[in-house]
Amino acid sequence: MAELVVGGTGDESPDRLTLTQCMSLPDVAQRRHSWHADMSQNQATIPNFDILRAQKIEVTEVKSGIELYQFRSGPEDASDTAASASAAEKRESQDDIICFDLPCTQNTFPLERRELQSTNVEEESERLSPTLEYVSALAHLTTFGILGVCIRHGLELLFSGIANVTSENSPLFIDLPANMLGCFFMGWVGVSLKKEIANFSELLAIGLSTGLMGSITTYASWNQAMIFLVTKGFWVRSIVSLIIGMEMSQMSLLVGIDSATFLKSGLMHPKRVRIRRGWQKHWNSSPETLHRRKAGMLVFLAISIILWAACLVLTVTDVNSYVRRRLWLACMVGPPGVWSRWLLARLNGQGIGRNHHLKWLPIGTLLTNLIASTLEAVLAVVILVSPDSSLLARGLQVGLLGCMSTVSTFTTEVHSLRRGSKQWRAYAYFCIMVFSTYCMGVLVYTIAVMTRHYSV
Repeated sequence: MAELVVGGTGDESPDRLTLTQCMSLPDVAQRRHSWHADMSQNQATIPNFDILRAQKIEVTEVKSGIELYQFRSGPEDASDTAASASAAEKRESQDDIICFDLPCTQNTFPLERRELQSTNVEEESERLSPTLEYVSALAHLTTFGILGVCIRHGLELLFSGIANVTSENSPLFIDLPANMLGCFFMGWVGVSLKKEIANFSELLAIGLSTGLMGSITTYASWNQAMIFLVTKGFWVRSIVSLIIGMEMSQMSLLVGIDSATFLKSGLMHPKRVRIRRGWQKHWNSSPETLHRRKAGMLVFLAISIILWAACLVLTVTDVNSYVRRRLWLACMVGPPGVWSRWLLARLNGQGIGRNHHLKWLPIGTLLTNLIASTLEAVLAVVILVSPDSSLLARGLQVGLLGCMSTVSTFTTEVHSLRRGSKQWRAYAYFCIMVFSTYCMGVLVYTIAVMTRHYSV
């Protein structure tokens, strides 16, 4: 590495600066040829102190240019330049010969940066085995799925039983508040803050979005509410229920996204930078740490086992209340619905057939809501045929099918397609979803009721 060494006068120590570093600066690159010309004209054995003093002033200007360049470039480039300077100082004892004719095309990359990159790669490779990762994901989904069922049941009691806002015979169907709440917070954990949560824990992001928000919202119940209105002859109410359900879900998602974005902008304010950095240092937001994955797996595995066992015991023992017993049964059968939706979501983006047509269509979400809506209609017919099985059927509807189907994911996918270059795909996806589930509900429930003359 070529260096420019300028001797001082008296007790002053010589100033050293790497030539590659000097020449790479945009403020001093134009002085390169003038330096070569000056040094070629002054190669006498006896140093000319006037020339050395002039060169020292030149090097001082170069250092000022370095500091200005670091200030303009930001902390990252400044750290690179400082690391390059420190690496050059380590090699000063080895560079005894000063050469000014070396080409200034080399880039000095600090060794520390390469070591840091290799360390990050090693940390990212520290992951659990595939089996343990799978078990941990199921534990996260189980815990948040049970919580989602409880929240949906609480909102049903609040808005239907206490406030009398929603009902089965109204376009404001019973699970409308749950769908709105789930879509609102889906804008937080599934869109705006998804990257930040995933940096802390990927499985936590999956649990919050797929597990909790997907279980709070339910598409099968919404579809069955529209089919129920059609069967009773309320066609207009059914159409209004469709419009209100979709519009309120989309609006809730947009408000959630905007509120989360506003929160992020507030945290990025200069006065709050110190607080944000302290939080990041405290939580050590590196995405792939083996210790954090093990701790998350053990914690959520223990919580999911305790919750599931408690729901099983309460389903058997709590026989005094039909509503509570239905809730415990729904919480017990809810996690398999979350698992099936999570597994079917892998079909999204795969397309149809060998040629993978329609890759833009979320096939997994479409199949999940279609299957859940069809089974919801089947269980509704079972309740009409055998009223004694209403506890089991209602528990499966609220728990298994309520967690299997989702409005939050469906709304988010429509929003994403709407923001794409081909906006017609969003409307096509919405029409395909609504038309297919609506037709299956009519075929299974409405035709059965009309042909068998069941009272609804």
